[in-house]
Amino acid sequence: MQEFREITGESQKLYEDLIAKQEASINELKSDLSSKDVRLFNEEIEERIQSKLTLHTGVMIISTSVLSLIIAYIFNR
Repeated sequence: MQEFREITGESQKLYEDLIAKQEASINELKSDLSSKDVRLFNEEIEERIQSKLTLHTGVMIISTSVLSLIIAYIFNR
C-alpha cells in the first residue's frame, strides 16, 4: 500500500509539472501572438496612412497645377 501511495504521489507531481509547463507554453504563445498581432495591426495602419498621404499629396499637386493654369490663363488674356 505504501508503494502505491508513493507511485500515486509521484504521478501527481509529474502531472502537476506537466500542467505547469503547458500553461507556461500557452502563455508564451499568447504573448508572441499578441505582440505579432499588434505589430501587424500597426503596420497595416501605417500602410493606410501612407496610402492616404500619397493620395492627398497627389490631389494637392494636381489642384495646384490646375490652379496655376487658371491663374496663368487669366493673366495672359
